[in-house]
Amino acid sequence: MKSRDLRVVGLSITEDFYNYKGTFWLHGGNDSIFVDLEEFNDEMLEKIREKFGIEEEPEAIRETIMSKLVEASKLESRDVRGKI
Repeated sequence: MKSRDLRVVGLSITEDFYNYKGTFWLHGGNDSIFVDLEEFNDEMLEKIREKFGIEEEPEAIRETIMSKLVEASKLESRDVRGKI
């Protein structure tokens, strides 16, 4: 499997006094894994690589997932400032 075949779903980004937190699910084939952005490090990338059988280097996987996160955040975000 290639990292580009993974899907980012259930993205949740919260902010509390400029302290941002984010979580999401990665789906690929019949497998999925829950990811907390605070724990999105080399160890987590290795887990993702093993779980989905990705042959790419960890840095390439990171770049692909981050790109997918940026795209998903555009789709799921709503600007509700000052609206009732």
